[in-house]
Amino acid sequence: MATRDEIIAELQRVNARIDALTPKILARPDAPLPEGTWTVHDAVCHLAADGNAVPRFLHRVEVIDQGLPLRPPGWTPAMMDEENEANIAKRKGLPITDVLKEIRDAMDADIERVKGLDEALWTREMPNFRGVVGPARQPQRPGRRAPAALPRPDPEGGLAASAGKTAYRQAYGPGMLTPSEAPATSPFATKEPAMSKRNALVFALLLAASATAAKAQAPAYTASGELIPPAGYREWVYMSSGFDMAYAEGASATNAVSIFDNVFVDPASWAEFKKTGHWPDKTVFVLELRSAGGNASINKKGHFQTEGVTAVEVHVRDDARFKGGWGFFAFGSGGKPAKQIGYDAPCYSCHQQHGAVDTTFTQFYPTAKPIAVKAGNYTEK
Repeated sequence: MATRDEIIAELQRVNARIDALTPKILARPDAPLPEGTWTVHDAVCHLAADGNAVPRFLHRVEVIDQGLPLRPPGWTPAMMDEENEANIAKRKGLPITDVLKEIRDAMDADIERVKGLDEALWTREMPNFRGVVGPARQPQRPGRRAPAALPRPDPEGGLAASAGKTAYRQAYGPGMLTPSEAPATSPFATKEPAMSKRNALVFALLLAASATAAKAQAPAYTASGELIPPAGYREWVYMSSGFDMAYAEGASATNAVSIFDNVFVDPASWAEFKKTGHWPDKTVFVLELRSAGGNASINKKGHFQTEGVTAVEVHVRDDARFKGGWGFFAFGSGGKPAKQIGYDAPCYSCHQQHGAVDTTFTQFYPTAKPIAVKAGNYTEK
């Protein structure tokens, strides 16, 4: 029987798994899972919808104490498929960072709730979704089918429910138990109450897809050496924004319209930078330029960014490919691969002379600068 501290430790381990996956998830949230039809974003939405497990468990206890069925009459696993899709659709338009925060907040809230749970709940036996009560069972590895010796009632609806089970297993992977097949157990009989069997597999699929996505965020080139535009860079780590910046002495505005520039870096490189204060090989910076707006809507003073992207520039570290380790690329609005900007362009010498960390303008990135300073890798320029 798991103790309160073990339950809390497991919840914290789930948080740690989310934190470890986050850079890879942010790199390409549209990456497909290895099985089924979900994307990484869909899987994260599912995990967010399945958060706050403790309130759901307490509601289940209340329903049982009132003598009510856990599922309404006529319920089938296909209804769970519909519920999952509805939960995903509800979060589909949200930034992936918001959905990840929802998961984290739910887990933190569950940790606090577990601290206050009545001790009597630790040993209470619970029925499965069919209302069949069974003894607490030994823990088993997440995602594995229960041993044949354990009681597994036939799924509701017999063969009529097979389509729902097929869809359920398409989402959660082959060999997964539907809710009606799951044997009864004490809610805290194992040390893994924080993650259901289906969520354990979702995590595994998410990990596999995220590993593929990590490769996708690394710089990629055509056969002729052109850089392929980084996909989904706006989901990357935001560094800073500038407004009408110019590096030459006495420079004056030459654009008819003021310009904002937004800087993003790939999540994997940022994760490494936070450890070392250096930008590692395969770092990709994206500089996005947007026109500034002024007198519009309720704004009467100052500027805001408009939806039109005027240009995208990319600064790539690829030690085996570029002289000095870094290359510059400029993309138009068409999103086609771009040739490297020649080494005689002023951007190379400017970064060599004025880049505070690894020839990058980290001096303008307020969250990165203190890390480099603390690591002793910062040069005031």
